[in-house]
Amino acid sequence: MSPYAATKRAGEVLAHAYHHLFGFTIACLRFFTVYGPRQRPEMAIHQFTRLIDQGKPVPFFGDGSSRRDYTYVDDIVDGIVRALGRAKGFAIYNLGEPQDDVARGTDRRASRRAPARSRC
Repeated sequence: MSPYAATKRAGEVLAHAYHHLFGFTIACLRFFTVYGPRQRPEMAIHQFTRLIDQGKPVPFFGDGSSRRDYTYVDDIVDGIVRALGRAKGFAIYNLGEPQDDVARGTDRRASRRAPARSRC
């Protein structure tokens, strides 16, 4: 487990302790890489879509089998609103889009596959 993942999990454990000890209603929301309008242009999603649009290969590391979830900002907002309406006790919600594989150019919003180039 990475230090980043450990701190995220530690926060959830702490939140659960407050729920247990003090009866707080707590909903932990796990966001996966969020993209959309007004996002910083150096972020991977912008680079990927720019390369796809130009018909250039999208670089990847390793053998290309790794995956990452990318979630459109409107879907995250929808998930937050839904979590607020369902919060009872303690809950953890994963807000992600597991069908998308933007790094390989198969995102449902892209109209064509991207060529891929390994950067091992």
